Amino acid sequence: MAEGVVIVLLGEERLKKYEFAKWPKVYEFEVVFGLSTDTYDGMGVVTSFHEGAVSEEALRTALKSFEGEYTQDVPPYSAARVKGKPLHWFARNKKLSGIAIPRKVGKIYEIKLVDFYEKDFKHIVNALRERISKVTGDFRQSQINTRWVQLVEAQKAKKTVQVAKIWVKTSKGLYIRSLSQDIAHKMKTTGFVYSLVRTENGEHTKKDAKTLVEVFGNNYSKTYNFTSNP
Repeated sequence: MAEGVVIVLLGEERLKKYEFAKWPKVYEFEVVFGLSTDTYDGMGVVTSFHEGAVSEEALRTALKSFEGEYTQDVPPYSAARVKGKPLHWFARNKKLSGIAIPRKVGKIYEIKLVDFYEKDFKHIVNALRERISKVTGDFRQSQINTRWVQLVEAQKAKKTVQVAKIWVKTSKGLYIRSLSQDIAHKMKTTGFVYSLVRTENGEHTKKDAKTLVEVFGNNYSKTYNFTSNP
């Protein structure tokens, strides 16, 4: 669902990780309006719909209002820790009502609309299902996939949906998924992140980055073990 520039530190450079972490980040992301999910992106279960249309002119104006100091709620499905447990544990076990959702305070240096268009809903769902099929581990794949299929078959969503492609430069630590929710609410509708690319991490850009294939070869997943062990 997300891709982009990740800094990998080796040797003595790893001691500078807090310095690198402070750098601003630049993202390009797409928001699908009219539907919301419990993860705020396409990897979640659809929770609500909204029939109203979004005005491109109003969206451009709304985006500008986010520039400057910005406070957001952390997504329920995230690794932020509360009472010693990751927040997603509370979400999956339906215990969110018993805790206070953490908040993040940061800054949005600049945000702008790159493109605004309509897209076939079935195309959106097919692309999401393909991405979901590539992820290993248990994150409710069967439930999420079934729900997307049901929506298409029941024609609960419009044949086309409105999509906004947005460019943003933020301070460290902010969640683009939460930003998407605040944007949708500002437009008096619902939405979720359809795609997300971090194009810059401080002075490092996507055009200067190397993919895993470029570094380790086409069969890197079979040759190397990237699995994290507890």
